Amino acid sequence: MISDSLSKLGLKEKMIAVNAAILGLAALLIFFLIIPGITDIGNIKTEIEKQFADLDMKYQRGQSLRKLTQSMKLIEPELQNLDRVFIVQEKEVELITSLEDLAAKNNIAQKISLGAMPKGNSTIKKVPISLAAQGSFSNIVAYLHSLETSDYYLSIKSIEVISDGSTQEDDDAASLRPIAINLTLDSYWH
Repeated sequence: MISDSLSKLGLKEKMIAVNAAILGLAALLIFFLIIPGITDIGNIKTEIEKQFADLDMKYQRGQSLRKLTQSMKLIEPELQNLDRVFIVQEKEVELITSLEDLAAKNNIAQKISLGAMPKGNSTIKKVPISLAAQGSFSNIVAYLHSLETSDYYLSIKSIEVISDGSTQEDDDAASLRPIAINLTLDSYWH
């Protein structure tokens, strides 16, 4: 039937019919294959961009974690030093013994008064310490230096220096003259 109608057409009309069929076939190919393919390619491109952004974010997070790990490795020895600076609760005897050793090493007579441990759940607690020390000026200075460089972090809040009241002009005699000091310190416990 179609072949009968094509045979009745002239050459020009046959050419137009073949071209129309080819154009129709091309339109069908474009409509059913190429346009969906282009849409799929666009969707795949969007998905790849999302995955790339996600991968980049994960990479940056990994780099941050790596830097943090490296920083922790650098800081870890210092953290151990910091832990040694704090006084462990229930180790008051070690602190007092250390202070007594400093006084004996510097020929100082000393009286220690440890304040009460504050109540609460804080991991670091500040406990006041009062020290009354007597000795020569040079020994007191050496004692204060030893106190500052001790293994414990003791923050001097106040210092009161009491001399015997004599006014000697000789520098050597002044450095040997007995003086007294009253110190108020803050100690840090964990």
